[in-house]
Amino acid sequence: MVNVKKIIMRNFSLSTQKYDNFEEKYSFFKSLAQEMLKFGDVRDGKYLDAGCGTGILKEVSPRLNIVGLDVSDEMCRVAKKRIDEVFVGDAENLPFKEGVFDGVIFNASIFLIPNAKKAVEEALRVIKKGGVVLGSYIVGFFDDGGRILDRYGLVHREVYPAEKIDRFESEFNAEIMSVDYQANGEFMLDFYLIPAMSNALFPKIPYEERVKRIKSILVNLPEKLEFKCKIFKIHKNSTR
Repeated sequence: MVNVKKIIMRNFSLSTQKYDNFEEKYSFFKSLAQEMLKFGDVRDGKYLDAGCGTGILKEVSPRLNIVGLDVSDEMCRVAKKRIDEVFVGDAENLPFKEGVFDGVIFNASIFLIPNAKKAVEEALRVIKKGGVVLGSYIVGFFDDGGRILDRYGLVHREVYPAEKIDRFESEFNAEIMSVDYQANGEFMLDFYLIPAMSNALFPKIPYEERVKRIKSILVNLPEKLEFKCKIFKIHKNSTR
């Protein structure tokens, strides 16, 4: 039986340098985090960064008291350079007591959790009444209304598909906002060269082979494209 969590952990442990290089070049995940914090009206307090990656949320909002958690011990090692308190852990089984955070943030991580619904339930458990759970997720790359990967015969395999996260609107009384970014072919190629993202296109093969396939297939990408994302917001006192 395939252990999805171990595969995710292994690929993200390989992704730290590529991830930081991508951020240095594009500041995409920081921009997405800024939109999320604005949507949630987050200004201060103690927040759990679930799927903290390399800890960029602390750079986005230095005033927040952030506790990081990630399934990858390598990501946690890097995140500790930015966040004082970081734990290796599973978002589906949070190692915290009830009501200890003002909110939980899943910045581009919720769709990588096998049981994302359970992760949200866990997030609601560890936040105070009136607290907020925020998350951002990827819809895909588009050009003239069409999904670009379809043209290349490729599928971005999501651990927890965007369509299921959309259901949080009814399951948790979530508010969902769309965020579209103007990008280009170089951005899309660099995105899929991050080990964790390349695995979404070509699972079960070594990273070096994934790179070769991606570079040989993703050619003549559109000069201008849209990267569509969504953000959800759930208040603890508004859940059903």
